[in-house]
Amino acid sequence: MKTKFMGVAAALTAALALVFGVAVPGALPSLPAPTAQAQDRSFTVPSTQKWPKKGARFIPNYKIPVEQLSGGTITLGAGTRVTLESSSKIEFSANRADHIVNYTQPDNKWGEAPATYKKVSDTKFEVTLSKEITIGGAVEFEFVGVHRSTTNQVIFATFDVVGGATEPREWAGSDSHGQFSMRATQGQEPTVTFTRKLDKAGTLSGAVEAWVADKNGYDVDGGKDSRLRITGPDGSVIYETSGWPYSDNVTPIQNWAGVKFALPKNLEVDAGTTIEIVSPYGRRSANPVTDPSIKSPIGPGNFNINFEPGPEPPAVEGRHFDAIGHEFAVKADPVDPTKPNAFTAKVTAESHMKYATVRIETDATFLDPQKYNLTLDQIEPGVTLQKRNVNIGNGFITMDVVPVKDGKPVDSAVVPKDAVFTFTNNLSQNKNLKVTLDVYGENKSTPEPPEIKPPPDGAEWVNGRVRNPPMPQRCGLRIAVVADLSTSLNYADSNGFTESKNAANALIDSLAGTPAELGIYNFAGGAPRAEKGSTYGQNPPYISLQSEQGVKSAKDIVAKWQGDGATNWEAGLKQVAAGNYDVVYFITDGMPTLSSSFDRPKNAGGFVQASALNDAIKAANELKASGTRVVPIMVDLTLGGTGQSRNTVTEDYVLKDVREWTDQTRDPQEPGLYYQIYSSPDKAKYIGSKDVTANFKWAFEGNHVKIMEKRPGKYVDYVEKLPAKWTYGTRGVTTMGEDISGTGDTIRVEQYSKLAAQLKQIGEQLASRCNGVVKVKKRIVDENGKVLEDNVPGWEFTLSAGRNDVIDLGNGEVVRKSLKATSWAEGDRGIASWDIKSEQEQELTLTETQKEGFTLYQRGEKNAVCTERRDGKTQPLKVVNDGAFGFKVKMSAQDKKLSSISCVVDNYKAPDTNSGKLTFKKAQYVGDKIEEMPGLGGATFAIYPSKEGKPDFSGEPLHVIKPNQESIEVKKTGTFFLVETKAPQGLNLLAQPVPFEIALDQETKEYKISTVGKSGGQIQVGGSGQKMFLLVADTTSGKLPKTGGPGVGLVALVGIALAGAGLMIGRRKTA
Repeated sequence: MKTKFMGVAAALTAALALVFGVAVPGALPSLPAPTAQAQDRSFTVPSTQKWPKKGARFIPNYKIPVEQLSGGTITLGAGTRVTLESSSKIEFSANRADHIVNYTQPDNKWGEAPATYKKVSDTKFEVTLSKEITIGGAVEFEFVGVHRSTTNQVIFATFDVVGGATEPREWAGSDSHGQFSMRATQGQEPTVTFTRKLDKAGTLSGAVEAWVADKNGYDVDGGKDSRLRITGPDGSVIYETSGWPYSDNVTPIQNWAGVKFALPKNLEVDAGTTIEIVSPYGRRSANPVTDPSIKSPIGPGNFNINFEPGPEPPAVEGRHFDAIGHEFAVKADPVDPTKPNAFTAKVTAESHMKYATVRIETDATFLDPQKYNLTLDQIEPGVTLQKRNVNIGNGFITMDVVPVKDGKPVDSAVVPKDAVFTFTNNLSQNKNLKVTLDVYGENKSTPEPPEIKPPPDGAEWVNGRVRNPPMPQRCGLRIAVVADLSTSLNYADSNGFTESKNAANALIDSLAGTPAELGIYNFAGGAPRAEKGSTYGQNPPYISLQSEQGVKSAKDIVAKWQGDGATNWEAGLKQVAAGNYDVVYFITDGMPTLSSSFDRPKNAGGFVQASALNDAIKAANELKASGTRVVPIMVDLTLGGTGQSRNTVTEDYVLKDVREWTDQTRDPQEPGLYYQIYSSPDKAKYIGSKDVTANFKWAFEGNHVKIMEKRPGKYVDYVEKLPAKWTYGTRGVTTMGEDISGTGDTIRVEQYSKLAAQLKQIGEQLASRCNGVVKVKKRIVDENGKVLEDNVPGWEFTLSAGRNDVIDLGNGEVVRKSLKATSWAEGDRGIASWDIKSEQEQELTLTETQKEGFTLYQRGEKNAVCTERRDGKTQPLKVVNDGAFGFKVKMSAQDKKLSSISCVVDNYKAPDTNSGKLTFKKAQYVGDKIEEMPGLGGATFAIYPSKEGKPDFSGEPLHVIKPNQESIEVKKTGTFFLVETKAPQGLNLLAQPVPFEIALDQETKEYKISTVGKSGGQIQVGGSGQKMFLLVADTTSGKLPKTGGPGVGLVALVGIALAGAGLMIGRRKTA
């Protein structure tokens, strides 16, 4: 707080300086005003804020826009000009005492400065400042020399700022309390602003102080206010004070390099609180200057606070939230005990959001996705979030959230720093809830321009090429096939169109069942040549080959390949760009004859043109620069005319954009190069053709080609004997393939009849990288096994690898058990898949979680039908049932490479059936015999449902078994856990919960009971319908540590605690 004695204190300080020769920073005489400099920036204030009255006049008052401020101030250098304009007359004061401007200073006191008023017209004035000023406080600015002529007059002001208005300098610093920034305006009287944001709640006490690292010729101004402001995360002011140095609570420190503010009391602050110190500085000639180009002190300096972080907020029992970023900067906030139904996560740096997935786990009995919502308070303008692919499982919901604009999904959207995700729900607080938010982004940093290297042969006319990216060595690549459908395919050794289809189908068959995605494209003189034979324009432009439907769709598109025309490599490559492919297989038997630079279909397109090659290189460079590998598959073109001698084309002349001229009656009139072919040897013609020439070099060597040059205003010259005018010479077919890819990256195929074998080999090599993949497909059938619905999403399966941690979760963690639901995504709908990381054979167990109202359908008395794939070959795989809903398979290893396994599991709608009866029995070992104990021997049991392969202790048991209540009615299928809560005197309790399964017999339609895994060693089960039984045989006490006590009941209590903690089968690591 300022006091009435502050002015006296300042005067006394100045007097002492005169008597004792002490320099008081900021109180020294000002340096000469700088001369006008070039205009630094301009901005316009469209209207006055108010019209203060000066005598009988009303003068214009403006508020400086906040975006023009730095640290709450703006410095206008001498020579700054403000243009005032209006649609009506602006009145002018002839009194020279009014030729000033008034402005609020950083301490919010009014100051004045001289100015020159120039009348341009009745409606326009130019006002030029004679000295530098710094506007702060309320940032108001008044023109005393003019006034309004009418009550509703509008005068807009355009500021052309020079001198002191150069861009502020910024520095970043850090200490034990986190990061802070220092920002300094530039000029004779700079303002320095220190800012820091607290990332934790806690207590501020003592003092807050900030000083610059290097004064650089400046000191804190002793005659102006410095300010401390502390604001909460919502922007509200918690504490604010200001004052001159040596006033009540402000002290200069570090030899006038900064200031210190004493806090009147301890302040409790929240995370997100901002502390800001703003201090004016003045140029002092006695101080050394480190960097004359910087017109302010130099940072980052120091920003000291006394801050004690508060205790972490207590965890909310049963409520857990985590946020994980994948190339996206996000951090979850602790769950607020006062808001247990709202979870938040903050974006810690500007990021580009592609999509988010939310996994919700709860013990609520009714799951409704509309009860849950994810919002984002800041995102790219026009973009909102939308739920997609909602999957309701047994006790959980997963959903995708994607950015959309105008109702359509976008590839990504910009999310600014400090944006907040909020997940809300309306579950009652006594329900457990665990939510995991995964946000997927993409790195949008500006990439370095790719290096372009000249061709190895040094041909100066050929465009340089970008390095071809290496082939990714992983399973499930996104692949593009680009097929040439030009005229030449009609003259191949076997029909080129048919062979191309066979080859593409061979590739598809080799990749069928893998996670590969295939884009299908074609071209001739343009692209696509066969529109229905292409995925171009589809969204997405590729097809997943993981499902039978995807394989069929891909083959249906390939079946429509047919065409003719020229060969436009550029068009073929350009259509691929939107797919973000890993690799492009570019199949052609020709050389580039057309492009966007040389597109003259009426009189060109038959021979290699330099522009067409260079345009193709540019298109390929764009793909390679984006990370797509380009692999040309060059099929040999053989020529021979009617003699059918089959001469393989290995090279041709590259023409300097020479057009065909077929008119024999007149010469061309348009300037350029032209060729005429009168006839050519069989060697240069397509097989079986009498007149279609396909190789310029061989035709020219037959002396039947004329080359004409038409120059402006000249007659036509024949220049065939001057090859330097019309050709760059010959270039090999393989070399041109390498021009669009890289040295050694071209695959040569002798004939179209051998193309299928080549693509099959490629497909098998790609598929071999999918070793160690386990896939389960879900189908719904009728009671007779007829498929009613294929690829059904939302069914849970648990994969177990025994005691081996080999199941890759994809986040760096490898576990031995993992639960997944069959996917809702279009590409792998109805399929759950896992990657196995090992070089040794693995025995794997898959167990389906039963859905109420359905039961598993066996084929050949097996719970699943599985196949094993290795080296492109698929064969049946032995399946061993594991209980009523599970099965075991072996994943074989060969040369340290695992096979891949695909299984199909069928379920059918359970028919109406009579309820079953399950009776529990208790027995003990007497020698080697088991004797049943009447009345359960006094034992008691509890039955719990299964959740993620474990007993679900989150609620009450489904049934309690005790003497005289030894049977239960069975009305549904599923996996259940038996817990012995009390053992007969002298006998041991069951050491752990024991699972058993209730299923529906496929033939009798009666309920039946079975054991799971190793549970058969602890219990015995049998019977069906009304005669099901479960026998528990205990051992004599002393062989196990506890008898007749709480036993597994204690395990159940521990399980309840674990369920409340939200533990999962495989715990996710944060990024």
